Amino acid sequence: MKKLLQSGILALCCLMLYGCPYESAVPISPPSNSVEENLLGQWVSEAESYNEYFVSKGGNMQYKVLQRSITGHTAEYVAHLSDVKGVTFLNLYSDSTQTYYIYRINLNTSAAKFSLIPVSNKLNEQFSNSAALRKFIEKNMNLRSFYDEEGPEEFVKLHVNKP
Repeated sequence: MKKLLQSGILALCCLMLYGCPYESAVPISPPSNSVEENLLGQWVSEAESYNEYFVSKGGNMQYKVLQRSITGHTAEYVAHLSDVKGVTFLNLYSDSTQTYYIYRINLNTSAAKFSLIPVSNKLNEQFSNSAALRKFIEKNMNLRSFYDEEGPEEFVKLHVNKP
């Protein structure tokens, strides 16, 4: 129990250090996009050098994300992609907080890179269903104020192998 609590706290701290994305009780949509094989593997970010991420297949439409810090602490997430009018968003679910963290994701598969842009945590709106959240995102996703002020964080793929 103590290890689970530490992992949850570490995950929250890491998310806070990177702009604390919008938190939602519901995803933008249920999983419906096939897993992008190019997202599987080991990822790092220069801006977040204290963590590495291992992304594996969690089913036909979901990913398992293991976050490992340089201190050895780990946190696990389940993620899926949602397409909103041609723009891809990442729904990152934390079982320890029972919360979805919402990011816009830009994939550059040829360069083995992607960027995450957190939806701003300054948004006060909360939604009880995915349809309402999706409609809100469709209406606001082209506004600069809809995203975190710090902008995107770039991730680079290191390895395809699992941890």
